[in-house]
Amino acid sequence: MLLAPIILLWSFSGLVMMYVPFPQLSPQERISLLPEIRSVECCSAFFYEQILPLDVSSVAIERLNNDTVIKVTDTSRQTTLFSLNRQQRLVDIDIQQASKIAQTATNLSINNIELIDTDQWTIYSTFNPLRPLYKVSFTDDEGMQLYVSSKTGEIIQQTTAFQRQWNWVGTVSHWLYFTDLRQHTQIWFWLVVGLALASLALVISGTWMGIQSLLNSKAGASLPYSGVSWLHYWGGVTLSALLFSFLFSGVVAMNPWGLLNYKQINTHEAIGKNLERSDVINSLQQVSEFIEQQRGILNLTMTPWNNKPYWFVSYVNSTDSKSDAVKPFDKGPHLERFNQNFVRSDIPLHELQRVGERLATNQGLKQTLMHTEDRYYYAFKKPVELPIWKIDRENEGELETLYISPTTGKVVKTVTEATRLNRWLFNAIHRWDFSSTVRHSSVWPWLLTPLLLILIVFSVSGFYLALRRVKTIIAK
Repeated sequence: MLLAPIILLWSFSGLVMMYVPFPQLSPQERISLLPEIRSVECCSAFFYEQILPLDVSSVAIERLNNDTVIKVTDTSRQTTLFSLNRQQRLVDIDIQQASKIAQTATNLSINNIELIDTDQWTIYSTFNPLRPLYKVSFTDDEGMQLYVSSKTGEIIQQTTAFQRQWNWVGTVSHWLYFTDLRQHTQIWFWLVVGLALASLALVISGTWMGIQSLLNSKAGASLPYSGVSWLHYWGGVTLSALLFSFLFSGVVAMNPWGLLNYKQINTHEAIGKNLERSDVINSLQQVSEFIEQQRGILNLTMTPWNNKPYWFVSYVNSTDSKSDAVKPFDKGPHLERFNQNFVRSDIPLHELQRVGERLATNQGLKQTLMHTEDRYYYAFKKPVELPIWKIDRENEGELETLYISPTTGKVVKTVTEATRLNRWLFNAIHRWDFSSTVRHSSVWPWLLTPLLLILIVFSVSGFYLALRRVKTIIAK
């Protein structure tokens, strides 16, 4: 009785998730909401000496209301916010500042603003360093809500009424991602795993009983089913493999007992992620002049490459910049890459090759600029960057693959033995993205939607039979 509605819930919510994903604001979408940076008359080397930590890992500059701010991050990912105009630290964003940040980003009238720690749409732990959050509701027809960090002033989430309503019966229900439950990680984890394993046992036992009945019918006995029971029986016979694959791949995604041994590939030294404070300070002293010469800048972010600072500058659009902008593979502002002296600087291929050589072991190395997708790096629902620098290396008998962006120098994806298994045991049979033909936007929904609708009908019949069985037991 308990498992029948659970299987129905997973079937229906899976169909909803195909068309309404969980709301998520990408870094580039966040930057696109920022106002343009105007002239900055700042700052002396002494000021930067005072605010930069010894282990600085990145720096970002953007506009916060009428103030240009600098966000300084150390190697422990602790971010501190400073005003460049006033040359002082910003401790917290108050409600008036948050209100203006949200209004500037949308040009909409605010209906309500409140300070919260977490809610259903900001449940992920990645938001923890940014809490508490200002939840801003607007009066527009779409019922938009923005979430502003009280620590950095960043807009970290954006939702509409349509997304919120459908996600209750989509992602939230599918993963049992209810706020109160999800905060108890172990209870939530084992509840999902336990229900999935029990459902698998139900499918296996039901399939076995169905096969036995079918064999008996071939031996001369008639099938003891009619009406809804007959529908459920033949649904089980034909759909058992599909339902089993969905449930099994769902268990794989949870990875109970660490069955898939995921591991991190350390690329810190190979890419050169160390920064010298003197280099950072020297570069920061040139920011004011650079901004004065440019138009349409939304954000400047400094990251290391070969242990030297490089800047990624986000523009409103490519025509606003002084040189040819890098056209990013995803939606959002256009990017340009500059060295520490603000000279336009692409990543040459020989530097990408050097990264591979630093990662090489004595067991073998292969690297190339890949222009087409492969089995582990491919577009699904959203595009991926191509060409991409691909590095294959053997490490202790295991093949490890890294995909590095030739635009930003960031490691976009790493693939190990565990992620290969997950790709085929979860992605391929749970999301049905096993080939480029199937996952094409004109094929995938038309193939998977009818199967899920049939599965929903099968689940409804099972739920109905379970209710009828309970009613019979109670009547006795």
